[in-house]
Amino acid sequence: MLENMEHTFIIMKKALKIVKKSTKIQSGESEDNEGKCGGTFCSGEGLSKDHTLLWLYCNECRKWYHTACLLLFTDQEISEASNSLHYKCSNCKQEIGTIQTIISTLERKVSQIQRNVIDQREMYEALQIQLKEQENLIKFGHGPAVLALELSLDDLQIDRLAYHSGTFVGNHVHKMVTGAGPKKLTEALAVVGANRQAIYEALFSVLGKIHSIITAKRFLSRDEVSTLKLNCESFGTMFLKQFPSATIIPKIQNGTVHTIEP
Repeated sequence: MLENMEHTFIIMKKALKIVKKSTKIQSGESEDNEGKCGGTFCSGEGLSKDHTLLWLYCNECRKWYHTACLLLFTDQEISEASNSLHYKCSNCKQEIGTIQTIISTLERKVSQIQRNVIDQREMYEALQIQLKEQENLIKFGHGPAVLALELSLDDLQIDRLAYHSGTFVGNHVHKMVTGAGPKKLTEALAVVGANRQAIYEALFSVLGKIHSIITAKRFLSRDEVSTLKLNCESFGTMFLKQFPSATIIPKIQNGTVHTIEP
């Protein structure tokens, strides 16, 4: 009830203002229109100094109007005024034609603005996707998994520079894939998921068995060669199952296909 009364009061105030303006115009009283909209009803009241509003000037009545206020006409008034009133832009001072010309211009501008809004929305959505990707990179580049991995490398006495640059030597690899290495390294993946941790631990464990045999400084027995062959095949199968689109490293590929028969 209170909201309805407030709305009615606002309408009455606007109606009173229109009546007062009409009375002044009919009595021939002049008004100082500088910085004011000459429309009988101004929809931009209080915003007259906002330069984002489009102002037009009437050569006939010598008044400035907000475009939105100027176009509060009936179809009949537009038709009658289309051939008699000409307006010009308050910025460039060039005549822009009749009301019909103004309406056509505004319609084109509205269409262009709508297209721009659609383009901006699409750009915004694309940027949101990029932002999400960057957040994921930051999460896994500086998140708890990386911090846990750094601690694991310290515990295993692995050279961090060798790890991050990929320039491993045999001792580094041996420490990471044998003994407690696989479990220690993959503990960092616990924050990502137990399943991911189990996958990598199994792969590293099999790789450790392969590495222990191929780095032996002696001739291999027939049983060791058979075990090496089985481990290479097992690693290749596990790797391709978990990472079907990844490229298997050449040494393992050779091991799975070209292991010497005992």
